Amino acid sequence: RNESIGFFLLIFSFFPITIMKYIIAIVGSSHASAEMFIPYIRNIVKPYIGVDGFSIVSGGAKGADTAAKMVAEELGITIKEYLPDYKKYPNWLDAFRARNQLIAQASNEVWSLALPYSGKKCVHCERANKDITNHEKTGGCWTGSMKGKWNVIVCKKEEEI
Repeated sequence: RNESIGFFLLIFSFFPITIMKYIIAIVGSSHASAEMFIPYIRNIVKPYIGVDGFSIVSGGAKGADTAAKMVAEELGITIKEYLPDYKKYPNWLDAFRARNQLIAQASNEVWSLALPYSGKKCVHCERANKDITNHEKTGGCWTGSMKGKWNVIVCKKEEEI
């Protein structure tokens, strides 16, 4: 029996594995420039830099999703983008919903970057009884609602800072 344990340990010393991966989804508004979201995303990922197994998933859209990719590339963080599959889902809304469900399933937590409220409150946060509804509706919050737990950062446009 001791020989079996020794053999097991010998095998794992040649094939190290990462026991746990931590994946965050960074998604949100496409109604502002990617550059606007970069400082917010740097702050989100800062605690995870250098953590083995850490990566980002996003949706590949303009705005917050593009900023997630830019920050990941800048900091050497692995990123996987889930793009809408228009061949499988010809209706654009179905394609986006399917993509967002994949993002939610692939992540441990969701960060939604939203713009301040300007006429359309976030119905996704409202339905979930989140105390933060002071931002525009965004697909990022819908993605978070699929996960059941999500963080919202209300980002100010450059001219509002």
